[in-house]
Amino acid sequence: METEQRFSIPKSAAGERLDLAFLSSMAEISRSRAQAWIRAGRVEVDSVVVKRPGFRVEEGQEVLLRAEERIAKGREGAGPALELLYEDEAVVVVFKPPGLLTHGNRPGDRSVSGMLEESYGELPEGSEEGRAGIVHRLDRDTSGALVVARTSSALTALQAAFKERRVQKTYEAVVFGEPRFDSDWIEAPLGRHPKFPDRQSVLSEGEGREALTYWEVMERFDGLAHLSLSPKTGRTHQLRAHLASIELPILRDSVYRGRGGHTLRLPEEAPEIHRHALHASVLCFPHPTTGEEVSVKAPLPEDMGRVLEWLRSERSHS
Repeated sequence: METEQRFSIPKSAAGERLDLAFLSSMAEISRSRAQAWIRAGRVEVDSVVVKRPGFRVEEGQEVLLRAEERIAKGREGAGPALELLYEDEAVVVVFKPPGLLTHGNRPGDRSVSGMLEESYGELPEGSEEGRAGIVHRLDRDTSGALVVARTSSALTALQAAFKERRVQKTYEAVVFGEPRFDSDWIEAPLGRHPKFPDRQSVLSEGEGREALTYWEVMERFDGLAHLSLSPKTGRTHQLRAHLASIELPILRDSVYRGRGGHTLRLPEEAPEIHRHALHASVLCFPHPTTGEEVSVKAPLPEDMGRVLEWLRSERSHS
């Protein structure tokens, strides 16, 4: 169901960007959602569709929003919601919160795929039953940007783009250890762990599947670091397994701990984080219809933000 909402640009917002004007006139709307609506052509300024979030507005201009009443709250008490980062007729990009499955593993599981079908109706499944619209996945406890296809043609095109490595993904992580270099490559094949079939293990050269990860240090702390990660392949648990293999295990990762057997916890006085500190921050992909690059940024979630603020205050290098 589509609804219309209108507001006039007040004097205080004159000269502001259009996406920021939403924040002062519609307090319940996030900036990322406003940007998604604007880019999707759902916003008019003085009866003219505007698709640039950075469009400068003037006092007295009339803004019309045509938005569909959907996304993303889920059933009462059903757990975390989705936030819309980008939307058009072919694809949706959402902010997946930690703790939510990308797709259900069994009937009744709450997942991104299921929530979107409740909001948008039937999504294409491709060759994998139960994974409607899903092109790639994030682990349950990894937060960040996730693209979902709304049409069969979009699903096919995006799957091809991922397979041909035309999609760029950037993650952020908080890790234990002090990296020796400011940046480096991890080139280590991955395969199923011989003792734990639900885990991945770094294997010898010539075994397993090729796995490549580029990392850079964003910030250094005493005993920890904030990293930017760019996987060039998309293997299961790749970043977690790769970082543990070079003794930089991710904070609060209970599975991939590295040989040092880190507790992967901060002191009791530090902010709590109840999942591994890994976030998919940027996703760039060719649009399945136009071929133009779509770049979407997912803001750092509150739990990782609080941890980084504490580290800057308490563990910064003198």
